[in-house]
Order: sequence, then structure tokens, then C-alpha cells
Amino acid sequence: MFSLICGSALALSVYSHWSATMGPYLMSTTADGPQTYAILISVNGIVVLLANPIVRRMIARIGGLSGLLAGCIMLCASQIGFAISTALPALMASMVLLSIAEVLVVLAELVLVDTLVSGPRSGSYFGAHAISHAGNFFGAIIGGLTLAAFGGPAMFLLFALIALASALIYSIAFRTLR
Repeated sequence: MFSLICGSALALSVYSHWSATMGPYLMSTTADGPQTYAILISVNGIVVLLANPIVRRMIARIGGLSGLLAGCIMLCASQIGFAISTALPALMASMVLLSIAEVLVVLAELVLVDTLVSGPRSGSYFGAHAISHAGNFFGAIIGGLTLAAFGGPAMFLLFALIALASALIYSIAFRTLR
């Protein structure tokens, strides 16, 4: 369970850091940073709402681990997209990827925990899984420090690597918990 929590915290740091780091990044790289940020937040909200029922059915077919791995790959791709994009359409495409990945990871984690642990102990495992929300904190801290020290592209590429590390840890967790 520890590996699953670690993988989850890493994935959470990838899709949550943008709320703390994207604004300052856009302010320093685009003339209309606040407007671009508002558009990206709107895209995220719309995609999360629309993707939720579709992704739920998809995860029911492919399973929790496959959903997690697909989500992590999409997280990685979104971060690479943010690293190399400055135009609004490309940033929006990266946000769509990030948003779908967020839904995939969140729903697939819950399915995976539910699949791996059943019975009277399942509540304690879901409770332990909540520790992964520390990734919100670590994503903002790591993102802010990396953005300040090395700039946006380096920050996004670091989070792309973190997304891949998360996928690796999820795979290890699934094998050990089975």
C-alpha cells in the first residue's frame, strides 16, 4: 500500500502544481497571462466535467492499473506540451490532456484500491490512500522552487519525469499488492 500511496502522491503533484505555478509562469511568458490563465482554468473545469462519465466507463473496461498508466502517460505528455508551448491553442491542448489524465488517475486509483482490498479492511485502505493528498503540497513547493530557479520549461520537464516515475511506482505497487 505504501507504493500505491507514493505513486498517487507523485501523480497528484503533477496535476495539481499548475494551480500554483501556471499563473506566475504565464505572467512572465505571455502578454495576456491573466486571460490565458483564466481560459486554461475554464478548459480544465469543462474537460473534467465532460470526461468523468466517459472515463468511468473506460476504466470499468480496461481496469484500474491500465487507467493509471494511461493517465500517467497523458500527464507526461501534457507537461511536455506545456514546456514547449507558448501559443494559446497549444496550451489549451496541453490542458485538455492534463484534465483527462487527472480524471483517469483519480478514478483509476479508487478502482484499483477497491479491487486490491475488499471486505472490512477496505475503509482503512481508502483512509491510508488519502495520505497521497500531500502531493498537492509537494507539487506546489517543487513547482514553485523549480520555476524560480530554472524557469517554466525545466519545471514542466521535471513534472513529466515525475509522471513517469509515478507510472513505474504504480506498476510496482500493483504487483506487490496482488
